[in-house]
Amino acid sequence: MVTLNKTDLVKNASGLSGVDQKITGNVLDSIVNVIMSEVATREKVQLVGFGTFECRHRDERKGVNPSTGDHIAIPAKDVSYFKPGKEFKDKLQQHA
Repeated sequence: MVTLNKTDLVKNASGLSGVDQKITGNVLDSIVNVIMSEVATREKVQLVGFGTFECRHRDERKGVNPSTGDHIAIPAKDVSYFKPGKEFKDKLQQHA
């Protein structure tokens, strides 16, 4: 398994686009910040072909503490959700 961190992503994108790594890093940061800001305000961000980022509400539910066996209440919370788009899914199938 290979892990691609932000530095690797910037290097790869910079190489593909021919744009300086510093500029590519700033653009990536800006895109990530826009996505996070919009999703945090419960807006959906759709990048056609890539996927959709959104915030979903998870209701309170019951759970069990695995170490003690005690029943516990897991509080409600908002969670981020990503649904891959068609091109993304197709690319995954090509490499399966």
